[in-house]
Amino acid sequence: MRLIVIAALLVPLAALAQAYPDRSNFGVEVDVHKDWYQRCMGVERAAPAPVKTATGCDASNAYYSKLDQAATSGAEWAAVRSCALAAGDTAVLSMLYANGLGVPRDTAIATNYACRTGAAVAEMEGRVLHLAKLAPGERYDQCDDITSGMMGGVCAAISARRAERVEKALYGRLRASLPARQTAAFDGLLKANRAFARAHAENETSPGGTGHAGFVIDAEARETAWLREHLAAFEKGVYKMPPPAQFARDDAELNRVYGERMKIKRDEDDVSAAAIRATQRSWLMYRDAWVAFAALRYPALPADSLKALLTQWRIKQLGRI
Repeated sequence: MRLIVIAALLVPLAALAQAYPDRSNFGVEVDVHKDWYQRCMGVERAAPAPVKTATGCDASNAYYSKLDQAATSGAEWAAVRSCALAAGDTAVLSMLYANGLGVPRDTAIATNYACRTGAAVAEMEGRVLHLAKLAPGERYDQCDDITSGMMGGVCAAISARRAERVEKALYGRLRASLPARQTAAFDGLLKANRAFARAHAENETSPGGTGHAGFVIDAEARETAWLREHLAAFEKGVYKMPPPAQFARDDAELNRVYGERMKIKRDEDDVSAAAIRATQRSWLMYRDAWVAFAALRYPALPADSLKALLTQWRIKQLGRI
């Protein structure tokens, strides 16, 4: 038997404002006979509505901060839940109940909160059906089923923030272990990396579209992750490097690709030659900062091998423009 009975198959959006499920971001009429919709209606009373008061707490940041801890107590998860209830963060509440964090695992309540979370229709459908098929022990996340550019930006920011916490811890430990004469070079490398990552993301990501903000965040995050991953490997003595002689060939290839990109005629709202030129200057400073630090910290690593590795990565970046 159907969970709801309605005369019309499609309900106009105007009639559904502030309704359950939350259809405020759909942009299309909703088919109430869809499986996901019926599942939402089947759990309509499974969970209380969040309080939605102005508390100033950031439930999403609290959730992911605790998730990334080595161990998190039940009391800490309870605090996250209280924050999410007070802030009206139904996405966090859905994840808490789906994953059994600080509360008993309950997919009905998790689904209720997923149905209360404003989203594109395809995202809500994906989340509801994902929860319906959630296997024991499987971790659920609000970013698993994204389809919209807007949510892509939100999830890119979440991912970047989580990576930044890992990076901060790694670099703090590494810096503390450095002899005084290596500290300035390390700080210079981090500064040059941040400057280049920002320039590459902002200058060499094609503008336009709802997903642009997320693409920019992703591009910057990829560059900072590249540095982080290689520093972590080098600290363990793991060097997967090209031979020094490869640098001359890679440098010539970089010059060829760069020259081609500078000659391409582009639309006014596309990546400009001036933007690529400015980013390339930033990259050269970053490359030199890498070489300067490596000469002190990893003296057995040939400079031309490192420059070849960096150059190959830059060629790939330019190839995507």
